[in-house]
Amino acid sequence: TSPDIYGLKLLVSYAVGEQVTNGAIKVDPYTINVAAHYRRGPLYVGASYETRNDCGNPDTNAAAGCNASALGGATQPKGTDSAIRVGASYDLKQTWTKLAVAYEHIDLMAKAEGALAKKTLQRDVFWGVITQGIMSNDNQVILAYGMATKASGEGVFTDKTGTDASY
Repeated sequence: TSPDIYGLKLLVSYAVGEQVTNGAIKVDPYTINVAAHYRRGPLYVGASYETRNDCGNPDTNAAAGCNASALGGATQPKGTDSAIRVGASYDLKQTWTKLAVAYEHIDLMAKAEGALAKKTLQRDVFWGVITQGIMSNDNQVILAYGMATKASGEGVFTDKTGTDASY
């Protein structure tokens, strides 16, 4: 974690697994996380990138956060999961109102292994939130809306109908 410089803070982490095999399958398990946070007055903005490589149960001493690939598993441990997240909020203290938005893109991939085919999945998600305090921030009404796009990719869904959502 960096020092706070005029409201900006940077965070970076890297972790590796201690073993390079999953049974007979050679793997290279690691995770990388990079984030930036900016807070100045009523404004907050954050962005992050995360990638996990060969995290399909590579070993019992896996890197922190690298113990389960989204699409892989013990028999298909090679692959990469990555995500980009961006969010912002603005706080109007005099009216007890907070506005917030967020976006996430995920990109998942399990490499082909033996008879198992390559699998990929991509999806975008958007959120918006309005929090309104009633006479203070002790009592609030929260309105939230989120939307996930239809999943795309190969080898995961035979029918992508219903893979999108609004709530």
